[in-house]
Amino acid sequence: MALVRAANGHAAYLAIVAEGVPDPQIIALLLDCVPGIDRDDWQPEPSSVAGMNPGPGEVIWSTLFPSEVANAILDLDD
Repeated sequence: MALVRAANGHAAYLAIVAEGVPDPQIIALLLDCVPGIDRDDWQPEPSSVAGMNPGPGEVIWSTLFPSEVANAILDLDD
């Protein structure tokens, strides 16, 4: 599951949530495929990025979006 949160004047972030026992190579490939995001920008949750707490059996990685990516997402809502 992917979760995107963005609001005018606030940071935007993307969280990737996996349940069960995800294959680390698949997760690495997925995170590496997000355009505009460097692999070193991803943080495991809980962290200060998104402040999400994984539930039982969940693994969550999150990252802040560059402003140009966040603005493109916000423009989709207009």
